[in-house]
Amino acid sequence: MNIKILGKGKNKLRIEFEDESHTLVNLLRKALWNQKADYAAYEKIHPYLDNPVLVLETKKRDPVNVLKAAARDVSNMSKDFKKEFKRAFAK
Repeated sequence: MNIKILGKGKNKLRIEFEDESHTLVNLLRKALWNQKADYAAYEKIHPYLDNPVLVLETKKRDPVNVLKAAARDVSNMSKDFKKEFKRAFAK
């Protein structure tokens, strides 16, 4: 996965996720909502031709820090899922 920063401002961030589907970006968007981002959405115009573009806006916090916190949340969710999956199928 390659990440391309399309725009970065004091309170706004636009990022393109190359060769990614809706799955990762949608999970990240939800984690951003949980981080209380003021606006977090993504678009993927064509399912096969376009890469998803995530847009994040904040009013008072640095959007990069909010994105880092959301990425940590996604990583922790993945670890929790892996642990529960192993536990469920260890029987």
